[in-house]
Amino acid sequence: MDSADTLALLRLLDAGGRSEPRRRLLRGHDGAGAALAAGRPAWRGAGLDAAQQAALASRVEPPAVTRWRRWLEGGPGRRVIGLHEPDYPSLLRRLGSAPLALWVEGDADLLWHPAIAVVGSRAASAGGLRNAFEFSRAFAAAGMAVTSGLAAGIDAAAHEGALAVAGGRTVAVLGTAIDRPWPPGNAALCRRIAASGAVASELPPGAACSRGTFPIRNR
Repeated sequence: MDSADTLALLRLLDAGGRSEPRRRLLRGHDGAGAALAAGRPAWRGAGLDAAQQAALASRVEPPAVTRWRRWLEGGPGRRVIGLHEPDYPSLLRRLGSAPLALWVEGDADLLWHPAIAVVGSRAASAGGLRNAFEFSRAFAAAGMAVTSGLAAGIDAAAHEGALAVAGGRTVAVLGTAIDRPWPPGNAALCRRIAASGAVASELPPGAACSRGTFPIRNR
């Protein structure tokens, strides 16, 4: 992590509360640093509540920001991409519920690469797993990125099929924190994807997951 704008983005993420006012604030300024520097009148004008404004006004780095910063500095290819940045996927940005930021480990350019999603049952049949693997291998061989959710079953088979091709591209979109892949048995697969593809999540390092965090990643 080498940007004051990134640190400002982390402060905005840590402020919590409703996301829409923070989206409005980011969209109304030239970067997260400018949004943070704009001060209370701009924060209030964007609709941030008193607690959010107090969090942004604090001169003390919040523990969560320190933890996130350490994760970003802990290895190559780790990034947090804000809604306002050009690298943020344009189709996702159009949604009213677009995440304020995406956490990425690996090749963030793959978020823009032509891709096909391959997803399915966690308790797939042997034939289903074989089909997911073979189709994904064919898609990767044709130059497409295979996007899935790192879940057991079809998702894992899809990632494996893409990785079976030399130079095959695959993207894992997590329903958990970027540093806590699920299920734990796919942690090694997650590391392989990060090394040659990309792993993405809207949940920051250390964040708790719930049943609700898995469906929302589908968007």
